[in-house]
Amino acid sequence: CCCLLGMLVWLSFLLLILCPAGLSESWPSDELASRSPELVSAGRRAAAQIACEVCRVRLTGLLQSRDQDELQESFEGDGYDAFEEQLSDTKALCEMKKLASLLRDMKLEVQVLPGVPAMLKATDDGSVPLYHDDVSSDSQFHWKSFVVEQACVDNFRHGAERVASSFRDAFLSDNSDAGGDDRAAKASRQACEESKACRGQRQDDALREKRRRHDEVL
Repeated sequence: CCCLLGMLVWLSFLLLILCPAGLSESWPSDELASRSPELVSAGRRAAAQIACEVCRVRLTGLLQSRDQDELQESFEGDGYDAFEEQLSDTKALCEMKKLASLLRDMKLEVQVLPGVPAMLKATDDGSVPLYHDDVSSDSQFHWKSFVVEQACVDNFRHGAERVASSFRDAFLSDNSDAGGDDRAAKASRQACEESKACRGQRQDDALREKRRRHDEVL
């Protein structure tokens, strides 16, 4: 029995490496549809694959247009407490109307292709991507908008304090001559690596890379 159990554990680990979740699965169409378990499942899967990118976009958007002095004050005393509280309030931080406006302005879309992990990237032709301000409708469900909202919530629902602390440390330790927005973008990249959802994405990416190398050998 012990040998059989050990063999099953090893086979499970091998399958995880060779067949990462979602790699060969198809994606729903972009059309509005009735909310279904399949659409929600696909949305959560895609959200896990763009967690790092959504985290960076949301952090950068939260602080954009502030000058150096305002950003500095955001990470000192009461200013830092308010910043941490903002990140912890996922209901307000990840409100779809705010996310949709931010992603439209940045012209970033959720791109899905058969057999390929979801990506958050600039639209190919520079057009404004489609997002819905509300994902609560059961009859007019836009699954890609749900993807973005879910990714945001996954990033900040647990561990917002770690992300806030890492962002502050990265921003204050940056002695470059870069402007406030550039420093904030750089700090966002470092801070989001502390998010549990982003770390999960990195682990999945590593498993996919192992499979790619394995296929090349074959």
